[in-house]
Amino acid sequence: MKNLNLTIVFLIAISFISCSKDDNAQNEDYYIKGKVDGTSFDMGFSLDDEDPEYYFSSGFSGSIGGPSGCVLTYNPGIEPNWDESLPMLYFELNKFYSGGCSSESEGAVFNDLFPIGTYQLNDNAHGVNIIYVPHSDEDLVYVSNIGTQTNASFKITSSTEMNDETWNLYFQEISGTFNARLYNEEDLNDYIDITDGKFKIIVEAAYN
Repeated sequence: MKNLNLTIVFLIAISFISCSKDDNAQNEDYYIKGKVDGTSFDMGFSLDDEDPEYYFSSGFSGSIGGPSGCVLTYNPGIEPNWDESLPMLYFELNKFYSGGCSSESEGAVFNDLFPIGTYQLNDNAHGVNIIYVPHSDEDLVYVSNIGTQTNASFKITSSTEMNDETWNLYFQEISGTFNARLYNEEDLNDYIDITDGKFKIIVEAAYN
């Protein structure tokens, strides 16, 4: 899921953003949290923590070239910083960008790609897939884009530009809520219910 080069740039840029914040913002955490089958989980951290248990994950996928230019899916989330026995969770923001295959083209519209609103859980353009890995070093993966859904939701309630103009890097901070049933990729009879989900994460432009 991760692209190493993008991740290195991402961490440098976020460190720059963090250092530019007011000192009183020490408790400004990023997180994904909620309940898995009624048991609470909290993948959160502070930018002021020098060795956090969790940190951002980032990446993208999609088609390059063709009649529509580039069609990109963004994969923001949170993963363990060093202990891979811990869980990770990320979102596939499916085909949120369609346009020219360059930093200039993507950057011109990037901060408008994630408006406040309710999104469907599916693989269609502007749909969302939720991916949960109970142990990051194992192959068991639960996803929301297979099986059936009842009372599922994904909402973005806040969307804020976080660009680094010095380095011409594009980021968007999004917050929101989610609920979904996630199915084992290899066994539809094995599923988990995530309820009371909340997130505050960073989406990174693909062409950073």
